[in-house]
Amino acid sequence: MKNITLGLIFISLSTFSFGSNVSTPKKETKSKINSYIKGKSCLQARKTLMNNGWKPHSQNRDEEALDYQKAVMQKYPEIESCSPTGYGECTARYKKGSQYLTLTYAADGGSSFESKECFATDFNLSNTLN
Repeated sequence: MKNITLGLIFISLSTFSFGSNVSTPKKETKSKINSYIKGKSCLQARKTLMNNGWKPHSQNRDEEALDYQKAVMQKYPEIESCSPTGYGECTARYKKGSQYLTLTYAADGGSSFESKECFATDFNLSNTLN
């Protein structure tokens, strides 16, 4: 009985110590985000962000999107809206730890989000959801 009690105490303590080693993600800087997206296509920038711990976090998705916009928004859950203009501007949101990233993607000449003519053009990094 003593061995069982000691074994349970050991398991409890080791579980507690493993749980306390969980670290929070390191805060990102604007220059780091810029390095993730600068000169990259929309898909390359998206992949780099996701590989660095950023997760899709859309909150206010456009409910009245056109069919082609809905297809993009369904495939890429971080995209909240896309402009119906020929410039192909889309807004996407990501979250990492306690940080939020709002990113604007733009495709020249009405190209699609998946084209090589689509680039991340602007971003906002904050600790609160905008």
